[in-house]
Amino acid sequence: MAIKRFRFFDKRHGWKLQDMSFSQLNLLVGKSGAGKTRILNALESVREAGLKGAHKANGCQWEMEIQFENQKFLWKAETSLITEIPISRFSDKDNDEIEDRSNEKSRFLSESIIRDDNADLVARDGEGFRFNLEPLPKLKSAESAISLLGDEKDIAPLNKALRHMIFSRARGLAIYSYDIYDFKDIRKRYHNLKSLKEARNIPPLVKGFILQEEYRDEFEKVKNDYMEIFDTVEDLKIGKLSELDPRTFEEAPNDTDWLVMGIKETGVDGWIVTPRISSGMFLTFHHLLELLLSPPETVILIDELENSLGVNCLPELTDRFLRRSQHLQLIATSHHPYVIQNIPSAQWGIVTRKGSEVAVIQGKDIPALDTRSGHDRFMRLLNLKEYEDGIQ
Repeated sequence: MAIKRFRFFDKRHGWKLQDMSFSQLNLLVGKSGAGKTRILNALESVREAGLKGAHKANGCQWEMEIQFENQKFLWKAETSLITEIPISRFSDKDNDEIEDRSNEKSRFLSESIIRDDNADLVARDGEGFRFNLEPLPKLKSAESAISLLGDEKDIAPLNKALRHMIFSRARGLAIYSYDIYDFKDIRKRYHNLKSLKEARNIPPLVKGFILQEEYRDEFEKVKNDYMEIFDTVEDLKIGKLSELDPRTFEEAPNDTDWLVMGIKETGVDGWIVTPRISSGMFLTFHHLLELLLSPPETVILIDELENSLGVNCLPELTDRFLRRSQHLQLIATSHHPYVIQNIPSAQWGIVTRKGSEVAVIQGKDIPALDTRSGHDRFMRLLNLKEYEDGIQ
């Protein structure tokens, strides 16, 4: 999958993203508060609305052009605005439960899907629902056509494309409850490497464990990459806490065992396990695993690529993202000079905001950034009028 073009309007908050284009490698830069993270959140909301329902993009309009398996699709949609009940401060329910309940009536007001051969696949509005120009009986208005018709051969590629779009999040995934029956079930359902790569509901640490146990050669690629970046690491393993660190397991408040990542370092006795591994070292492993396990045409969204990564691992990791961008689409944000100056300015999207309206200027369209020196590019970016006046 590749997102070629995107525009978005959040009616609830009055936030608007003007039409913007994407290449295979995209680095969103700009002042804090310009809207970089919000662009990623909008992309994720649209994906979630397509797969899980209108409440995931309550009161929004969007237009997204997607390329997948040599086909292009233009998907337009609008969802109804349901005012949320401000009960979160009075409730002990988590935010997802509150969101789902308060937005349970949000629905698709209109939706259209056009393929690049000019085939009108879906036309949906208040008057009816047509698929391939044929009227359909009344269907759930809370679900997208991509979800409702996901098994139809004309829509299936688009459904699959949205499942190839992931928001990279590593926090909170450093340990995972160990359940041998759960792992056996996962191994049965994802019986080959291709199906494991395409699975989207398995925590990365569990994927890594299955990779280590079932596809050792593939796991060794991640392990060797990791040890190249951290040269004091002599070994890496994913296993049970009770086996890698029995003392910590014995001190745990209950008998639950945990799946953890462990490393052996030069001059250190025994395994160092998560969460005692630094956040930067764990994040690096997470990103390496994600890059290996992402099938071709995956879109990876990463907010603040440099987050928690030290200068000892950021250059190597950035280089690996650059290499993999030939097979994946990467959309990331960054403030870090190293990241920015080591990614060609033609791949920059300079995010600007005027009030509640956001526009993205492509770096390739700014001649002043056309220089071979990464340091010069970065300094010229900081002095650009478009950057200096990035928030108005």
